[in-house]
Amino acid sequence: MDVSQRHGKYPPPPGASQILGVEVSGTVEEVGEDVKNFKIGDRVFGLMGGGGYASYAVMKHGIAMHIPDALTLQEAAAIPEVWFTAYQALHFVAGLKEGQDVLIHAAASGVGTAAIQLAKLAKAYV
Repeated sequence: MDVSQRHGKYPPPPGASQILGVEVSGTVEEVGEDVKNFKIGDRVFGLMGGGGYASYAVMKHGIAMHIPDALTLQEAAAIPEVWFTAYQALHFVAGLKEGQDVLIHAAASGVGTAAIQLAKLAKAYV
């Protein structure tokens, strides 16, 4: 999406920052009073409508995720778009269930590779 936004082919959604950048990672600087699953200093990553290239970004806690200790901030920032797309397609769109057969088109792509791993994790037959 970042490249498409740079070329004017993917405008930020209404209300999103005009600053480019959709895949983000960083360290929590502040948390809202209702936030229970994150604290200041936590390393997090996520997908935003825009504003990811800014020095600071604001993200709803429901779409942020903790970064596993084995990943750097840079590695974590490369995950959201591909993996969220694959997860959404398998679980929300297709309603994948354990034991189902699944065919992944373009399995060598980023989304395809993620979809294979997620389908196997869901105990589907790929």
